[in-house]
Amino acid sequence: MSDTAIDILKNGKLNNRLICEILCHENFRRLLVDSEVFVDRIAEMHTDEFTSIMNVGRLKVLEKSGNENALDARTLEIAEDVDKHYIEGVLIQDLLSILNDIREKHLTDSTTADAPYTADEAQKKIDEVMNFKGSEREKQLFLVCNQLQIPYNTLKPDEKAALLSAISKSKILGKLGKHGRGKRKHKK
Repeated sequence: MSDTAIDILKNGKLNNRLICEILCHENFRRLLVDSEVFVDRIAEMHTDEFTSIMNVGRLKVLEKSGNENALDARTLEIAEDVDKHYIEGVLIQDLLSILNDIREKHLTDSTTADAPYTADEAQKKIDEVMNFKGSEREKQLFLVCNQLQIPYNTLKPDEKAALLSAISKSKILGKLGKHGRGKRKHKK
């Protein structure tokens, strides 16, 4: 390992845990082998050789048959592109296989983001807030608790009072309770 690589690992700027998980994954060796094939142009050399032979053969057949046209020429071009991009697709599949496995293992980690709300879950939350019985301030408190995943029904009266006091200082929520629907229109 080079001094530069060791310095990069030691400086703490990278997620060394993730690097280790990738290195220890059962498919990492495959990714490394495929990477070597790509970097050393081993597959490209063989694909280019095969493509050249196929192109010469196709052109000879087309010349003999007299059916040379734009479609045939385009088919040859696409075949070359497919050959060149095949190994890149293999590398992407290798890496995604490793990363997806690691991602699944991290689903319960505290550092992993929660799954996004579905439309049904969002609608359920909105319905809970809209159907909540109480004053405007209590509805605001219920909304805040809902967003912070604090069970509203477990709050003691003094906790509710403290949170309501804090909410009343909010530039956003504080105005809603005083004026109903946002900024008050000034009378002329």
